[in-house]
Amino acid sequence: MIFRADIKKIILEYFIISAFISFLFLWGVKFNQFQLRYFVIILLIPSFIFFKNDLKNKNYTFLKFFLIFALILLLHFFFITYLSDDKFDVISIVHLLFLIFIFIIAFFHFEFFNDKILKIISAFIIIFFISTLISFFNYEKDAPFFCGGLPDLWNFSNYNFWGDPTKKYYDLKLSYKEFLFSENSHLGMLAPGLITFLIYYLINNKLEFLHSLLIYFFFLAAFIKSSTTLLAGMLASLLIFIIFNHRDFNAKIKFVFCFLIIYLVSILFTDNQCKNRFGLNSSLILNIKNNLSLKKSFEQNTNMKEFSENVGQDFLNYSLSSSVTKYAFFITKRSIIDKPFGWGFNRYEKAFEHYKSKFPPITDEIGQFNKQDGTNNFVKIFVEFGFFGLLFYFFIFLFLINKKISIDLKLFYLPFIFTQSIRGAGYFNGGFALIFFLMLFTYLNTYKKFR
Repeated sequence: MIFRADIKKIILEYFIISAFISFLFLWGVKFNQFQLRYFVIILLIPSFIFFKNDLKNKNYTFLKFFLIFALILLLHFFFITYLSDDKFDVISIVHLLFLIFIFIIAFFHFEFFNDKILKIISAFIIIFFISTLISFFNYEKDAPFFCGGLPDLWNFSNYNFWGDPTKKYYDLKLSYKEFLFSENSHLGMLAPGLITFLIYYLINNKLEFLHSLLIYFFFLAAFIKSSTTLLAGMLASLLIFIIFNHRDFNAKIKFVFCFLIIYLVSILFTDNQCKNRFGLNSSLILNIKNNLSLKKSFEQNTNMKEFSENVGQDFLNYSLSSSVTKYAFFITKRSIIDKPFGWGFNRYEKAFEHYKSKFPPITDEIGQFNKQDGTNNFVKIFVEFGFFGLLFYFFIFLFLINKKISIDLKLFYLPFIFTQSIRGAGYFNGGFALIFFLMLFTYLNTYKKFR
C-alpha cells in the first residue's frame, strides 16, 4: 500500500511538472490547432479541490485576492474599451479568461513550483536533449547569420556568398533547426533564467555525473543557438544581480558572473550581427537617399515633421530589427501621452494600427512586424496599461531587493522578466504571465502565509 501511494505521488508530481513545462518552455509546440501550452489549464482541477478545502477550513484568502485581481483587471478593460468606443470582441474576452486561469493556477501551486524548480528545469533539459538528438538525425540548416554563436570558419553550412557583399565568412555561424524552438530568440527568452540558476546550483552543490553532463549540454546548446535576446537578457540579468544581490554570492559565483559579463559585452560589441541588431553596423545601415521607395514613404507621411523629429530620420542609422524596436518605442511614447491609462489588456495591436495610420513607418517592412507584442513586454505593458506599468516594475524591484526571498528563486524568476522586457512575445509566450504571478504570491507569502 505504501509503495502504491509513493508511485501515485510521483506520477501526480510529474503530471503537474509536465503542465508547468508545457506553458513555460513548450509554448511554441503545436499539433494541428492544439498548442501544447494550453495543457497547463488541467491544473485548474487540483486548484478547484484546494479551493474547496480552503472554504471548508474557512480560509478565504484566495477569494479575497481573486476578487481584487478580477475586479481591477475587468474594470480597467471595460473602462478603456468604453472610452475607445470599441466593441467587446470574443478574442479579448478569451485572453482575459486565460489570464485569470493562470492567476488561479499560480496561487494554488506557487509553493509546489518553488520546491520543484530543479526538477522542472531538469525535466525540460531532458526533453530539450531528446529534441536536439531528433533534430540532428533530421538535420536542417538554420539561418546562418545571427548574434553570438559558434563561428562556421570552414563553411560547413555551404553558404554561397556570391552576390551578397554585406556578408563575411567570419560572420557565418554553425547552427541547426530545432523542433521545440523555431527561432533562436525563443530559446533566448527562457535560457537566461535557467543558466543563472544552474550556475549558482552547480557551484554550491555536488551533482551526479549524468545530471551535470545534461546541464553542461544545455549550456553548450544555448551557446550554439545564441541570439541577441539571450546575450542581452543574460547581460542585463547578471549586471542587476551583481549590483543588488552581490552579498548573496560567494567569491566563485562573483568571479563566474563577472567573467560572463565581460564575455557578453565583448560579443555584443564586436560581433557584426550583434552590432547590426543594435543599428551599430555601418555596412548594413539603411540609406533613404538612395532608396526611392523609402523616400516615397517618407514624403507621403501625413505627419512628416513630428515623425521625423521622433523616429523618421533616425531610421537612417538603424537595421530593420532595431528600426522595428524604435518604432515600437515611438508608439509607446505617443500612447502614454494620448492614453495615460493604456489601451487595455492585450490590445497593443489596436494602438499599433492607430499610430500606423497617423504616423506610417518609413518602410512597409517595419509596419508588418510585431503588431501584437510590440517587440518586447516593456513596450506592451506601458502601451496597454499606461502609467500603471510603473507599478509592475516597482514590484519587480521590490522582489529583487527582498531579503526574505531566496537568491536561487530570484536567479530563476527575474531573468524571465528582464529578458522579455528587452525582447518578448507577449504575456502567454515564454511563460511571462505565469512567472509574474508565481513571483507575486512568493513575495506576498513572505509577509502572510496563506497556504
